[in-house]
Amino acid sequence: MRSQEIINCIECGIDMIKKSHNHKYCKSCRDEVTRRTALQEREESSRARYTIFLRDDFRCVYCGMSSIEDGAKLVLDHIMPYSAGGDNTIYNLVTACFTCNTTKAANMLPREVYERIIERNKIRNRGISPSMQAEVNRIMDEYFTETKNK
Repeated sequence: MRSQEIINCIECGIDMIKKSHNHKYCKSCRDEVTRRTALQEREESSRARYTIFLRDDFRCVYCGMSSIEDGAKLVLDHIMPYSAGGDNTIYNLVTACFTCNTTKAANMLPREVYERIIERNKIRNRGISPSMQAEVNRIMDEYFTETKNK
């Protein structure tokens, strides 16, 4: 019979039986670490979304509708659809109103439109200065602090 190896949870330090080579946390700490990781990922995703909306002046790149002036519901859209090999980089993501996004669906844009938007994103992404990114981070930190306290 093999002897069971006893290890300590790296979060709370309690003794536990090692069940696999990557077993580091007890069950309650593993659940908490998973929850924390999910919150951090959601926060990073929200920062990225806000940065893209800010870069695009909170306007749909296809029709020009604004969330502020026209009340359009804005979403992120993959210029080159994810299903066609597009990625989640800031160069391939744009602000789109809900109507344009659902109309475009997973269809490809004409090559010249795609290239024009990609070039525009490259230029505008250079315009996201460290101070603008710091402002986005400040706003998002404030938002997440308020929502965590509710």
